[in-house]
Amino acid sequence: MEKGALTIFRIVLLMMIPMLYSLLFIGSMMDPYGKINNLPVAVVKVRSNSKEDIIHRTFMQKNLFSYHELSKKNAESKLKNGEVYGIIEFKQLTNRSQKSETEIYLTTAEGANYAVSKIITASMERFTVKANQLVNQKEPGTTVRFVHKEAYPIKNNGEGMAPYFFALTLFVGAIATNSVAAVHFNKLKSKFKDYWRNVFFFPLIFIVGEVIFMTGMDYYLLGFGKEHIGILFCLLLFIAITYYSIVAAVNRLFPGTGGLIVLVLTMLQTSSSAGSYAIYLSNPIFQEINKFIPMTYSVMSLRKILSLDNLNIHRELIVLIIFLMVSQVIIYLSFTIHHKKKRSSIEVNG
Repeated sequence: MEKGALTIFRIVLLMMIPMLYSLLFIGSMMDPYGKINNLPVAVVKVRSNSKEDIIHRTFMQKNLFSYHELSKKNAESKLKNGEVYGIIEFKQLTNRSQKSETEIYLTTAEGANYAVSKIITASMERFTVKANQLVNQKEPGTTVRFVHKEAYPIKNNGEGMAPYFFALTLFVGAIATNSVAAVHFNKLKSKFKDYWRNVFFFPLIFIVGEVIFMTGMDYYLLGFGKEHIGILFCLLLFIAITYYSIVAAVNRLFPGTGGLIVLVLTMLQTSSSAGSYAIYLSNPIFQEINKFIPMTYSVMSLRKILSLDNLNIHRELIVLIIFLMVSQVIIYLSFTIHHKKKRSSIEVNG
């Protein structure tokens, strides 16, 4: 009866895969442009005067983004860490003809998110047009000028999406490696250390090879990682090992059903890891999922190194280490729950 119910569960879950994938992936990006006011943006106010206050006050009242009023130094630090997606600063100048000019300075980071940088820039350009209309109604001849600076430029969308695709392909590689390992390293072992070698250690040969090929080809053919190639390789290898540990743990703990569970995990990660759009543009449920999946921290650490020239990835590494440690514990549990019991049963029946 239990086997029959489990079989039915697997069949139903298998049939639900396309539905789940479409719901999760489309649902996570249903209306990103309708949630622009959730994007965290730093606002720096240099000094106070009447004209600048009008523009600044109008800007703050419109709630175009999620504002964080910070010092310029703190704002630049948060931009480099991917914690805000732009820095907005208001300055008042007097030109040669003694007419007032208010300049709105926008600094964005395409490296933090290529699409979001374009969205913020377009929004600020539209605001500048409206600000000019407002100021000239009150004081004709006063000019509002928009100045945009890109702090961490990206050549194209492909380069901007690279951290996400690197993380995703490594997870796919972990799934493929586990399939090979399940065939070639599946002999029954009576001791955990022998079981662990078969389940986890020996398959790492394939994992290392995958990372060498991927890093090498992407470096020589696409030019990724030129600034920090050594650190990038080590990070990619650590991410790949962590992913493989997770995939192996799930498959061993839930024999027969683990593959479907890993597939669902893949869907959750592609929809909730903020690979394409910033997670702030997604629905609240995906924002919560984002905190608890390994790909979130893989994408962020790769984005920092590849796109933000930022080696401060300690937080991301700590979270990934936790995922690795938990999955290793699960591998041990799978040995005690399934493999050891199966071995004892064979010995008794033999």
